[in-house]
Amino acid sequence: MIRGMLRTTLLRATLLATLLTLAALGGAVSGGCLPAPAETSLATDGAVPDGPLAPEAGADSASPDARPDAASPDATPTSLRVLFVGNSYTFTNDLPGEVVKLATSAAVNPLIQVSSVTAGGATLKNHWDSSGAVAEIGKATWDVVVLQGQSVEPLYDPTSFATHAQLLAAKVKQAGAAPLFFETWARQAGNDVYSYAWSGGTPKAMQAGLRQAYAAAASAAGAQVAPVGDAWEATLAAYPQMPIFAADGSHPSVHGTYLSACVFYAALAGKSPKGLGYRPAALSQAEADALQQLAHDAVK
Repeated sequence: MIRGMLRTTLLRATLLATLLTLAALGGAVSGGCLPAPAETSLATDGAVPDGPLAPEAGADSASPDARPDAASPDATPTSLRVLFVGNSYTFTNDLPGEVVKLATSAAVNPLIQVSSVTAGGATLKNHWDSSGAVAEIGKATWDVVVLQGQSVEPLYDPTSFATHAQLLAAKVKQAGAAPLFFETWARQAGNDVYSYAWSGGTPKAMQAGLRQAYAAAASAAGAQVAPVGDAWEATLAAYPQMPIFAADGSHPSVHGTYLSACVFYAALAGKSPKGLGYRPAALSQAEADALQQLAHDAVK
C-alpha cells in the first residue's frame, strides 16, 4: 500500500514542481542540478537530543553517467529527486548514496538523485531551527523529502518530535514535494539506553514506541513512512547473528545501511529490491539476498 500511495503523491508533486518551473520562465533551479556535496566529518547520533550540532556529513548526487538504461527503447527515463534530512543514522556509510547505487543497478526507471542535510545528533527541532534544512526544502527542487528524527527523540521528547514533524512536513508540501518519514530502529539489546524508563526497557518495546510515533506523525501530516526499523526488527528475529549494528549498538554497520537502503529503494521506487545487482563488498551474495527479501517484506 505504501508504494502505491507514494507513487500517486510523487506524480502530483512532480507535476506541481514542473508547473512552478514553467511559470517562473526558467527562474528556478533546474531539476537536474542538485546542490553540491559539502566536505564534512563524521559525528555520532548522541543519546541526548540537545547536544551541539556537528558539521553536515555531505551529500551524494547521482552522476548523469549513472542513469540506468530504459526498460525498452521507447521508454522515457524518469527520475526522483530526494532530499534526506537527518543525522548520523543517515550519513553513516552514506545511506543516500547506497540508495542511488541500488537504483542504478536496477537498470530501469526511476533514476534516484539525492542530496542531504545532516548533522550528528540532530533532532527535528534542530533541523527546523538552525541546520539549514528549511531553506533547502524551500528550494522546490525535490520530489520527496525524507525526515529522520534523532534516534531516541520520539521517546525522549515526544511533544517536540510531533510538533516539528508537522512543521517540517508542512514545509515539504508547501514546496511541492512529498514527505517520507524515516522510522528508525531500536538500539541493540544490552545498550545503555535501556536503563532509562522512556526507552521501554527492551528492543521490542523501544521499536513499538518508535513505530507508533512515526506512524502518528505520518498520519497527522498525510505522509508515508519508510519502515526501516520494522525491517531491522525482522532481520534480528530471522538472523540473530546478522551484523547490522556497528560496535556501539546504535549506528548501522555496512549491513545495516544496506538493509535500510533496500527499504528506501522499495518505498521510493515502488519496486521490490529483490534481485538488484548492487551489494557492498563487505556483504556476501547470500547476505544481500536475505536483506533484500526482508526489506521487500517490510514495505507493503
